[in-house]
Amino acid sequence: REVSLWFMTDRIEDLYQALKRRQLERASAVLAGETPETPEMKFTSDIHDTFYGQREFSIVDLNGYDLNFAQPLKS
Repeated sequence: REVSLWFMTDRIEDLYQALKRRQLERASAVLAGETPETPEMKFTSDIHDTFYGQREFSIVDLNGYDLNFAQPLKS
């Protein structure tokens, strides 16, 4: 059975950029032949605005959990 967790935040852009930066640093380490310090994380949904009024993105963590991050759009 899949587990999907939702986290609401008021700093979606900052969180997204931090996780993307971490993903890129890990990829750079792998390409350089180094052992990465951070575990692998996969984005399953890039950041986007939804029709129901949220800005959100999703990742799968190292345990296989689907983590969804969302912030209500300002009206």
